[in-house]
Amino acid sequence: MDVDEQLLSQFSSLGTTDRDVLVAEFQQYVAGAADTQTSNFFLEMNDWNLHEAVGAFFDFQSKGSAPPPCMGLVCDITVGDGEAVPPSTQFNKTWRVSNNGQAPWPAGCALRFSRGWQLGPVERVRVPALSSSEQCDITVCMRAPDSAGSYCGEWRMCTDDGIYFGETIWVIVAVEEGGLLDLTQQLSSMTTGQSQEPTTYSSVTVVPTSHPDEFSSPFS
Repeated sequence: MDVDEQLLSQFSSLGTTDRDVLVAEFQQYVAGAADTQTSNFFLEMNDWNLHEAVGAFFDFQSKGSAPPPCMGLVCDITVGDGEAVPPSTQFNKTWRVSNNGQAPWPAGCALRFSRGWQLGPVERVRVPALSSSEQCDITVCMRAPDSAGSYCGEWRMCTDDGIYFGETIWVIVAVEEGGLLDLTQQLSSMTTGQSQEPTTYSSVTVVPTSHPDEFSSPFS
């Protein structure tokens, strides 16, 4: 297992035992009315506060609310993905995501930082209300920390009222003196006729033609 995989494994397993207990207690409170996936969803949505999660579940049932939207990570299309980045250097991360559910996304959705290392000032990027099977590319402008090392952060899609949905997007960055990621991105910008510096603004581009099965998630 390489360093990135080990970091991801450790980061994903934080508090696993406690969370398993919370899921079991949640299911006990709701008298078995929620499966494990549903229990995880309401607990995660309420930052693993058991009582708030149970309340949200019963509110959801009483209002007959529509199920949360769906989002799939199609692929990481970051230019120079996998290369190290020098300390204190700006760079971009870009992902292609899709609405892999049947219903359109509600207005006001955003890709939000949720935990770990944020890597820069950007905390969220607004995305359009994608229709079923529609895709978009999301670019987040980031900045490497001042110290060398490996850094891991988690990003999630979120509705305007704070409900997380879809696959988790991981950012794993190796910061090293002599890293080439920023240079690779500058050279790529030159060949495509775009700005020669990494963009200082995060952005979203809707993909004209949807091919949901063309790519697979690097974390699947």
